[in-house]
Amino acid sequence: MVALVVEEADEPELRPGQLEAVAQRAVLHLGEPAERGDLDGDGVQRLELLSEDQPDFHCPALLVIGGSESRLCGFPPGPTRRADVKIESSFSVAAPPDQVFAYLLEVNQVVGCLPGAELSEIVDSQTFRGKLKIKVGAVQVAYQGTARIVDMVEDDTSATVTIEGEGREIGGQGSVRAKLLLTVSATAEGGSTVGLEADMTITGRVAQFGRGVIEDVSRRLMGQMGECIGNRLQAAPAGG
Repeated sequence: MVALVVEEADEPELRPGQLEAVAQRAVLHLGEPAERGDLDGDGVQRLELLSEDQPDFHCPALLVIGGSESRLCGFPPGPTRRADVKIESSFSVAAPPDQVFAYLLEVNQVVGCLPGAELSEIVDSQTFRGKLKIKVGAVQVAYQGTARIVDMVEDDTSATVTIEGEGREIGGQGSVRAKLLLTVSATAEGGSTVGLEADMTITGRVAQFGRGVIEDVSRRLMGQMGECIGNRLQAAPAGG
C-alpha cells in the first residue's frame, strides 16, 4: 500500500492549489485509494508518498509533479479507473405527448437545458457533435464527443427515442460512453410524463470518485434538464 502523507513544513514545497492536484495524480497513477493526512488549508504543507512495504521509501511532492507519466516515484501505473453508472429520472409536463416528443427531438432546445453542454455541429438529423463540462468533487473536466439517435418509436399515446454517445476528455485520458432512453407517455390529465434512463461508463479522473458520487451529480444534472424542458414546454403556448 502507498499512502499520501501531508504535514507542515518550514519551507513550502507546493504553491496554493497544487496539493490536491498532486494527490489526485498520485491516486490515479497508482490505481488505488490513498490515505492522506488532514489538510488545515492555512498552514504551509508538504506531501510525500510513503510505502508500507518499503519503510525507507519516500517520494516528495515536487517529484510527483515532475515525475514521468509512465512511472511515478518508481511505481508503474495502476489499473485504469472505471465507473459504470445507471441513472433513472422522470418529470411531468402539461403538454400532450406528440408536442413533448417533437420538442425533445429539437437538439438545440434540449442542449440548452443541459448545464455545461454546448452543441458544436449538427452532422445530420440523427447525429450531433458537442462538448460537455462537468464538475465532480474538486475535479472539473470537459468532454468532446458525438451523439446519435439509434432508434425511435412513436404512437398515439407514447414515444421513445434511444440515443448513444461517446466522448473523450479534452486534455486528459478519460472517456465516457452513454446510452440514453427517453420515454414520453400520456397522463390521465392530458399531459405527459417524460422518463429518462441513462447507462454510462466513465474512465479517467472522474471515475476515481466512485459510482455513488457520479450518480448524485448525474441525477442533479438530469433533474435540472428535466425542470428546464418542462418550464419551456409549459411556457411555449403562452409565447405563441
